[in-house]
Amino acid sequence: MVRNLKYVWVFILSICSLSLNAQESKPTYYSLIENTLNFSANSAFYDNEVSYNPSFFSFPQRGKLFEIVDLLNLDVVRFYKLWDTYDTELKKKVYVESEEGQKKYAQMKQEYDRVKQSVCTFLFWIGSSTYDLASKSMKVEYSIYESHFGNIANYVEFNQLCLSLPASIKKEKPKRRFGGSSYFYNNTLYIPVNSETKALEIENNIKNCALLFIFKLDKAIERKTSFLIEDFVLGNCSEVYIVNTQTGEIYQKIK
Repeated sequence: MVRNLKYVWVFILSICSLSLNAQESKPTYYSLIENTLNFSANSAFYDNEVSYNPSFFSFPQRGKLFEIVDLLNLDVVRFYKLWDTYDTELKKKVYVESEEGQKKYAQMKQEYDRVKQSVCTFLFWIGSSTYDLASKSMKVEYSIYESHFGNIANYVEFNQLCLSLPASIKKEKPKRRFGGSSYFYNNTLYIPVNSETKALEIENNIKNCALLFIFKLDKAIERKTSFLIEDFVLGNCSEVYIVNTQTGEIYQKIK
């Protein structure tokens, strides 16, 4: 199977307890949001790269989205990047059943159990979004190439990271379009912001704004796209924030 997972950055942390702001209560995940923004500002990211918070894993790790897939699938050979040595099904079977393979599997299973219990964040920049007066929402539009679109029911796709979102966030059915030399799917989300004053503040700072998704990982699945069988990571999102990635200000919370 050819792996071609596009750029997604996921940040994984344990939930932190929080104090109160002098003016109002900070959101439940304030420390997680703060750490995510700090980590983003102080790190360099490249295409196809996923970053894990080193304090979460027993070893610092930066890599591709498929590493999350391999962990969720409990694939010891792929997770530890041993595919060049164990490059047939028989070799994999013998290794997994060996004493070393069992030890590696036990280590990986510990990471699996921890990641399944932990809270993740995902930043999605919305620099071209505008406020839609009719729906009282920020209208967020983005495209995914057809070859990376799984058309997975009840999930919103972000280049093969697929999240179930709070019911208050509305979406349009993805529209297939042709652009340049290939087809893509245009996606539209409506993020509710009832206050026009707050919406104007978001628009005035839109180049620095992002959606920050709070979610837990569920599982990895395979889905045939227009060309290949691809891996998709599914997660259940409990809260979404509109944040300023430069100042750390939280404009809106949706749950």
